[in-house]
Order: sequence, then C-alpha cells, then structure tokens
Amino acid sequence: MHTLMRTPARAQEYLAAVLLSCLTLLGVGCSKQNHMATSPSTDRALSQNADRAKPSANLSLLGTASSFAVLGGSTVTSTGLSVLTGDLGVSPGTAITGFGPGVVTGTIHAGDPVAAQAQSDLTTAYNGLAGLPCGTTLTGQDLGGKTLTPGVYCFASSAQLTGTLTLDAQGKPDAVFIFQIGSTLTTATNSAVVMINGGRDCNVFWQVGSSATIGTGTKFTGNIIALASITLTTGVTLSGRALARTGAVTMDTDVVSAGNCTQVVPPGNCRVRVTGGGRIDVPGGSASFGFDVRQTSDGRIRGGLQFENRATGTILRIQKFTSFMIVGRTATFVGSGTMNGLPGTFTVMVTDLGESGRNDRFSIAISGGPTIEGRLRSGNVQIHEKKCGHGDGDGNGDDDDDDEDGGHGDDGGHGDDGGHGDQGGHGDGEHGGHK
Repeated sequence: MHTLMRTPARAQEYLAAVLLSCLTLLGVGCSKQNHMATSPSTDRALSQNADRAKPSANLSLLGTASSFAVLGGSTVTSTGLSVLTGDLGVSPGTAITGFGPGVVTGTIHAGDPVAAQAQSDLTTAYNGLAGLPCGTTLTGQDLGGKTLTPGVYCFASSAQLTGTLTLDAQGKPDAVFIFQIGSTLTTATNSAVVMINGGRDCNVFWQVGSSATIGTGTKFTGNIIALASITLTTGVTLSGRALARTGAVTMDTDVVSAGNCTQVVPPGNCRVRVTGGGRIDVPGGSASFGFDVRQTSDGRIRGGLQFENRATGTILRIQKFTSFMIVGRTATFVGSGTMNGLPGTFTVMVTDLGESGRNDRFSIAISGGPTIEGRLRSGNVQIHEKKCGHGDGDGNGDDDDDDEDGGHGDDGGHGDDGGHGDQGGHGDGEHGGHK
C-alpha cells in the first residue's frame, strides 16, 4: 500500500547541498561537511560531522512492520531453539520452519494480509531511509572500536564490524542512528553493538542494500532492514528486528527482541513542525503545493497537504500522516489521503535550504505511480526550530498544536501567495511557508 521512496539521479545535487548547508536545527551547530573517509584517530570529528545531520521525530517509521521481531520475504527458517519477542511473519512467501522448537511470543503470519501490509510498510521505510542525505561516509572502514553519536552514516558498498561499536545517545532517548549500506553487512564472531547514555535500541536502523550476515555470538543492536536476506548465525542476540524484503531470514539458536519505539515525545512539551507552499516545474507545465505537518506535544503527527499537478489536472490531498522524520534540513513524511478522490498513500520529502526558498526542494512519491520532484520556482519550505513549553505566542501556530484539526485546513491550505501559518501554504507566490 505504501509507495516506494526513490532518490532520482537529478536529486543528488540537492542532497549534496543539504550536507553543505550551514544552518541549525533543534540547537545543533553546522559547518561544512567532510565527505572523505577518515582514520580511526578522527572518530570524534567523524561523529561531530554526523551530528549535523542528526535525525529527530522518529514516529512509527516502520508502520505495521514495527510489531515484527522477524519478517522475511521468501522464507523464515530456524535451527535449534530460537526465541523471538514480537511477531513472526513472511510475505509473499508462506514457509516458516523451526517454530517449534523455536518460540514466538507474538503472532505468526505466514503469507497473510497482515504480513503483506508489513512488507509494504517495510518497503516505505527502506526507501525513506535510503533517500536520506548522508551525514558521514565510512566506506572502507571497520565499525569496530568506534564511538558514534546520533546521525546518518553511509557505506558505498559493504560494511564490516569486528569488535565493538559504541553508540552514544548523549542522554537523548529520541536519538536516532541510521546506517546506509550499499551492499552487504557482516559482523565477525563475538562482535557487539552497544548503546550508551540513554538511547533506545529500536531507534537504530541498518538499511542494507543486499544481505546481512551476523556472526556467531554477536550481540547486535537495531533494526536490520535488508533488501534481500538476513542470516543470524549461532548464538546471536539481536535487540531490534530482522526484516528482509525479498529473501529469507535464517536463524540458529538466536534471541531476537523487538522493542517499541513508536511515538517518541521530546521532553518539555517540545514540538517539531514543517510548513511550506510554492510551485515546481513538472513535465508539460507546473505543479503547486501547500502543507503544514507537525508533531504535537502529545507525540501525535497532525497536518494536511495539497498538491496539484496543473499539467495533468491531478489533485492530491493528504489528511493523515503516519511517519515523520527530520534529518538535517530534509524532512520526510508518509501519509494517506486521496488523489482525484481515490484513496492512496504518499511519501513526501522536502528540503529547507534557507530563505528565500529558491534552493528548497519538494518531492512526492505517489503509491503505484511515479515520483515527482523539483527545486522550488517560487514559494518556500520551512523547517521550524523545536518549540518548547506552552503558548509561546511566536506566530508559528504552536499554541494550537493540540487542536483536533492540527491548526490548518483539511487540504493543507492554498492561496496565491504560497501561504503559511495555519494554512500550510500553496500557490505561485514568493512568500510561501516562511517565518
């Protein structure tokens, strides 16, 4: 049901620009990124670079796949006594073997609609993670012996862990760690991924471009989301999930515990909000959009979006959002709504590269259809700094975040000036969506 989130080749220019932007978000400083691989002696600088692309507002990123400890695409097999805390499923395949003697504390879904929906949500999460801008490149380096702070770390091809990787959440329970791996993930025998200083294991994501093999006796942390297969060799302890999109998940006397990280609410009634409105070029003409999406003080996601492709006459509205993530100056959110009156699911990625908005980007991926994206020709996208406390009265509409309507019109707003505030913005004007 959820759509694929692709990163078109022409989008690489703006992803690189995101990494070079010298802005602040949620109190995080910014300076020019270092994209070159570093030696172990520069790990502290490496972590500081990644901090500038620090993710936040990780809300229900996995959708219905979050209930699964193990989810396979073709088969799931277990040798010996594997113990899973959470659901077990496979789709589109139907074969699950080894339970028992293996034990599942949740529900087993073998090729049923629940597993199919989880796979659809997993595809959305996989592509959304793959499309995020890279914070720091680790290509060619072993993860063993490193201490990393929250951020997005990427490998052009394979990733290897020999020894212990330490993830330092710096006292923030909503800290997110993302690893983008081009091909394979492999760990050596008795390796470990350890979380320190208040982080949560389920806020760690390993997006693997082919397959993952977790070595004997490894104590691993995070959600492994592999395009193909996942192999947990003998005696692996995984605090997270093993989620394979197309291939098999193979286990041998392992322990997998899926933690619950939905609805992370920052302390002090803080909120996150993204607004915008404007116009982009599309084949045959132009398209206009307006949106207002925010995380409220109770942790829910509220907002609205309207998109109109004037070349084709397509009108798309999103009334409900199911996931919301901000990395650096790029926000990604998934929502359900209608396209020309028919229900659908849509993934939106927007990039705020400062005023007056001419370098900002808007991208929308339509379920079962193409991705439409481009640099703004007019208007603006605005990622607002985190607002804390009650009734700050700053004119950004945060005082009404708890209203049932999310503080905006059902269609995300529209108007020739691009709009802002509670209308979310829309149209061809120069003023869309800024402070």
